[in-house]
Amino acid sequence: MANKPTRPTCSGPDQPLCLTPSLGAVSEVAAAGVIGTGTHNTGIKHGILPTQVVALTLLTASGEILECSESINADIFQAARLHLGCLGVVLTVTFQCVPQFHLHEVAFPSTLTEV
Repeated sequence: MANKPTRPTCSGPDQPLCLTPSLGAVSEVAAAGVIGTGTHNTGIKHGILPTQVVALTLLTASGEILECSESINADIFQAARLHLGCLGVVLTVTFQCVPQFHLHEVAFPSTLTEV
């Protein structure tokens, strides 16, 4: 059974829902797939979604479960944030989130020199 994407939730009464500041264009991809492929979209001011990961849990081919973050297994954490499916199975992902916001999309045809 494939993982289904879930909406992130924040704890606390002031933030019932929060989001990553960078939103990918495809919503049907699980969190591990989003970071594993370097999904991006929201513009030059925000990094790709893997830059929003603050921790993850990885199941390696040897069966070891590794907790990873900037302070725990930091070298593996850096590689796992854009894993391309090569390091094992990503079991959990923790994103850095911001309070809920409204996004306004403006779409128009243009040439590269115009943007």
